[in-house]
Amino acid sequence: MDVESLAQIEQIVSRAEVRLRNDFGEKTEALAATLRQEIGAKTGELGATLRQEIGAKTGELGTTLRQEIGAKTGELGTTLRQEIAERSEKLGGRIEEVKRYSGVLYEDMSRKLDFVIEGFEGVRQGNAALRQMIQHESLEMQSLV
Repeated sequence: MDVESLAQIEQIVSRAEVRLRNDFGEKTEALAATLRQEIGAKTGELGATLRQEIGAKTGELGTTLRQEIGAKTGELGTTLRQEIAERSEKLGGRIEEVKRYSGVLYEDMSRKLDFVIEGFEGVRQGNAALRQMIQHESLEMQSLV
């Protein structure tokens, strides 16, 4: 092969390479644009689907939570009412017991106070009798002197 033929072959290969690069670039850009459009469309669809599903699930979850919280609140209220009633009964019984015990203590204290009053009266009478006796003896002593 001569130099001219080689030059022609190089030109042909060079042109083919440029055409291939251009075709490849155009095809790549077209493919990229198509992929962007498809991905954008699918992403939009997927986003809308996810929003709908999340919205539906959130609504269901909210309803379920409200129902469960309502049920638990009702159960808790019932339990608390029962416990309060039980403790009120126990406390009422204890209050009655304290009243009875207080009555017994009051009666005991009254009885003891009566004993103290009687004892004080006895001391007072004894004191009065002693004063009279001292006064009488004093008068006798004065009359003797």
